[in-house]
Amino acid sequence: MWWLFTLGLFGVLGIADRILKNLKKKAFKERKRWENEHKKVEKEILNYEKKIQDKIRKAQSRANFEQLTQLHFESMKVANHAYRLLKDARTALDAIGEAIKTAGIEKNRLIAEKRATHNAHERTQIEQEISALIDLREKLFPDKDELKAQRNHFNNRVKDFNANTRTLKLTIRDKCGNRGRDWYQRLEARTASRRRSG
Repeated sequence: MWWLFTLGLFGVLGIADRILKNLKKKAFKERKRWENEHKKVEKEILNYEKKIQDKIRKAQSRANFEQLTQLHFESMKVANHAYRLLKDARTALDAIGEAIKTAGIEKNRLIAEKRATHNAHERTQIEQEISALIDLREKLFPDKDELKAQRNHFNNRVKDFNANTRTLKLTIRDKCGNRGRDWYQRLEARTASRRRSG
């Protein structure tokens, strides 16, 4: 339901409009980036998985250090991009969840306010606000569910890809002689250093 974020909702009033604007402010660019890039990156992951598996099979007979390390480097770039997209999806999901919660709280507050007022005009305005909040929530729930399903599927693909990239890294270590072992040790040292520094 990407149109929800780009066009807004027809008939959105007061509180619902503020909630939607806040949602856009918190997660618009992340949601848009996810929508535009996650399928492309998933295709890249599949492509690199095939390359990795092919190179690992071929490495059983002879290992080409340069080709394997280049493939590992490219795979890591794809994985880093994938992790940034997963972070975008988390940001968008959190913002959508917050918007749903806020809309529910405001709806309940307005229902109590409607019960307390005896002014017909105020009751009509409050009913319109309540209706807009209900409409907003009804549109946000399926969008959140769809995004969550996409994120979970993508996350599983990334985990599989990381396992294949790890196998490639071990193949380089085990099949490329001293150069492979040296490369592996330097890579592990850099990784440990990054983890320590945060």
